[in-house]
Amino acid sequence: MRKIGLICLLALVANSVGAAVNSTTTTIDQIYSYAVAGGGDALVVLKTNPTGCNGFWLDSADPGFNQNLSVVLSAYHAGSQVIFYGNETQTFPGSSQNFCKAATIRLMPP
Repeated sequence: MRKIGLICLLALVANSVGAAVNSTTTTIDQIYSYAVAGGGDALVVLKTNPTGCNGFWLDSADPGFNQNLSVVLSAYHAGSQVIFYGNETQTFPGSSQNFCKAATIRLMPP
């Protein structure tokens, strides 16, 4: 029951940020960290990106940026599966490709 509540909460958070988009359960393929663009933003490319997104953008101005970056790095190095929830209408301004803004990152259990 608790897991169902958490999944519903994650879906609500993702839907509250605009045009919601989420990945399938997948792994992280690449991480780009920018020293200048956006003041230190990061891009995450997944093994399987959702339709309309070339990956996800972590905005360094967001209050949860450090926590999300920590989850991304942990998942990448461990090869763990993740699900990204985000907004496809808010995209990374430093790229011609469509990187959707991440709202929530779910680290899947092994």
